[in-house]
Amino acid sequence: MRQNAFFRVDASLMQQLGASLITDDMSALIELIKNAYDADATNVKIIIESPDRIVVEDNGHGMNEKIIERGWLTLSNSLKLEQKNKGILTAKQKRTPLGDKGLGRLSTQRLGNRLRIETCPEDSDQRFAVEIDWSTFKAGSELGSIPVDFEVLDRSNKRPGTKLIITELSDPEHWTRLKTEDLKLSLASLVSPYSEVARFRLQAFLNGIEVSPSLLSSNIRKAAWQHLDFVFDGNTLESSGRIKSQSLRGTTKKAKEDYERYFQSDSGAGFLKFILSDKKSSSYRIVKSESKFYFIEFLVSREFLDIISGQNLSNPGNFSGEVDSFSLQSQGSADVMEENDIFNSASAARQLVKDLSGIRVYRDGFVIRTEHDWLKLGEGQTSGSSFYGLRPFNTMGYVALSAIHNSKLRETTDREGFIDDPYYRAFFQILRSFLKTSNDVIEHIRRTWTSYIKEQEMVRHELPSRDPKIIEDRLNDSFERVGDAKILLGQASKAILASVEEDAKSLFPNDPKTASRMNDVQELLAQASETLDTVSARGGLGGLLVAELNSLNTRISEVYELVSLGITAEVLSHDISVILERLSLETNNIQKHAQSSNLNDLKILRFFEVVRSTVSALEKQLGHLDPALKYAREKREGFLSSELITECESYYRQRLVKNNILLAVFINIDFSILMNKGKLIQILDNLVLNSEYWITKSFDDNKQAGQVIITVEKPCIIISDSGPGIEPAFEETLFDPFITAKPAGEGRGLGLFIATQLLELDGCSINLLAEKNNQGRRFRIAVNLEGVLLDA
Repeated sequence: MRQNAFFRVDASLMQQLGASLITDDMSALIELIKNAYDADATNVKIIIESPDRIVVEDNGHGMNEKIIERGWLTLSNSLKLEQKNKGILTAKQKRTPLGDKGLGRLSTQRLGNRLRIETCPEDSDQRFAVEIDWSTFKAGSELGSIPVDFEVLDRSNKRPGTKLIITELSDPEHWTRLKTEDLKLSLASLVSPYSEVARFRLQAFLNGIEVSPSLLSSNIRKAAWQHLDFVFDGNTLESSGRIKSQSLRGTTKKAKEDYERYFQSDSGAGFLKFILSDKKSSSYRIVKSESKFYFIEFLVSREFLDIISGQNLSNPGNFSGEVDSFSLQSQGSADVMEENDIFNSASAARQLVKDLSGIRVYRDGFVIRTEHDWLKLGEGQTSGSSFYGLRPFNTMGYVALSAIHNSKLRETTDREGFIDDPYYRAFFQILRSFLKTSNDVIEHIRRTWTSYIKEQEMVRHELPSRDPKIIEDRLNDSFERVGDAKILLGQASKAILASVEEDAKSLFPNDPKTASRMNDVQELLAQASETLDTVSARGGLGGLLVAELNSLNTRISEVYELVSLGITAEVLSHDISVILERLSLETNNIQKHAQSSNLNDLKILRFFEVVRSTVSALEKQLGHLDPALKYAREKREGFLSSELITECESYYRQRLVKNNILLAVFINIDFSILMNKGKLIQILDNLVLNSEYWITKSFDDNKQAGQVIITVEKPCIIISDSGPGIEPAFEETLFDPFITAKPAGEGRGLGLFIATQLLELDGCSINLLAEKNNQGRRFRIAVNLEGVLLDA
């Protein structure tokens, strides 16, 4: 006979849920603070009296009997989740509820065995008290059989609010050992210390000592050398920043002297003019800061679709934030101490910055826990991508989310980060774009400062150029002057000796001869002094030469990897050529043998044709790489530009059609050139492949065929496409090294730079034309071959 069976819930489930969903005591506290936030509280007080009890009290709307039964005594029945799903805001503060998993009750169970709830609802003349003994929730007992004491009391003029009293603490030793400063920092890491995202006042006391995570002192933030802001409005990311001149001041004696000589002497006017004349500065929209505390400001805008570059990501909604970057060197610590009288040492100032370091995410003022360097600022320290950029332990800041605008960004069940989905990955990409922009600007400013110092040193030492040979000649001249100085000083020494001897023989101390001799000595010494001054003034030439060599070494190190890739390509090309040649020969031999043996198996004959066609295709594609390599790249030949395009056309068509991209060729005005054909093929390949990349990234769900257009119009070959065009932020730096709009790992930013270098070797150039596409962006790149025209 069939009978109905029923699920039963063991009381120990509460203990298991608490252990798995609440990872530590501080997480438990934050859940209770969130409950107060959802209750429209404006003040929350935490009182820890170790080892006896923890009290959490708020001035929110309190709980009536219905809310207690549904919100506290019914598992997985979240009134807040219902409220959030319906888009209902809280009555007074118009907040979107933060709690939605019913973790408050589990948080109290994590902290201690006994809980007393005292609550006074604002819409009732009663107040209520509930007592729960979590130690009774043991295995072997049904959850519904555990008694909970519920008491109805008179209001007695009590103000609305809720008070939680937790006793029989689970880990009393932890709270006894806990230091006040540690608790203050822990609370500051959980509830925003930034006034911009703080939502209510939190007071905390540990054994009678106040440890409230006071709002992060604005004075500390004033000591930052770089202040950065970002705002994402759902379509556009605006990255901006203000930079202090102190960031130009180094730590070495020479660097400090340079700062005093070339910046402080004219209050930075010369360097400001120098950096504003740089084309990169215009792409970063660098201007003089209107604030007296900062030197320059920048502003860079990027569209969301450009940031995600065609990846299958989803818009996370509006958000914003700020980041401050400090120097942990002696001067930077001194700046923090100067702004704050609470520090008595530089080490204490540095420690504060380290303790508060990290870019934290807050949703409506409450932290979403992440790894300390979740945005991977530390990668710059190991990759060598930037010497001057932001670092994990000298950077502090916040990202401000809201439950209303960023509901698609979901936290993991244990509140230890985000669920990895298309919304989070887009959110991460946006923040990485902001950080990359900021790092690029900071690096640009520092490198421009280095260039400015070199230029000023040249003026100071009257050098017409940085040519090491000219510098060497000046050094040799200085050494010759040192030799002259030695001779003059020797003569002075002899004159002094003769004067002394004459004076000793003279009967008259004021003998005119003695006076004349002394005048001669003074003149000789003056000449020697002048010569030595000249030598001393040129003493910095050696340092300038070393600096120039160091700069060259840095550039060489940056291209080592590129060189190794070229060598690898050359070896690979040779090896593949040998293999293909042998494969082709063996295939022909076997095919002849099969024919002589009257082998008529169609499958085998078809296989021969597949091998032959595959070898032919590989040889053809290898031919695009082969001419650009060392053994062929010096060869020059005369040819029509249209002939080269025709030669490449079939290869481009076969490649592009696989991605639903059409190729159009227009020969408007043909011309002849004398050039290495492989070199020009390499340049055109790079441009066409770039077009292919951006067209495929811009395809939407209803994608139409893309198009690449090659136009021959003397003296240029012009490449354009139907892609999104060039981002305005990259227009001025498009052909510079290591500049790319592609996501990390997809582009090195070297292709167009190499094309530029190859063309300049032949007196040619490459330019981004001014014409714009229907998206308002420049999109046509012209390879100007005027330097190699045969019929010029």
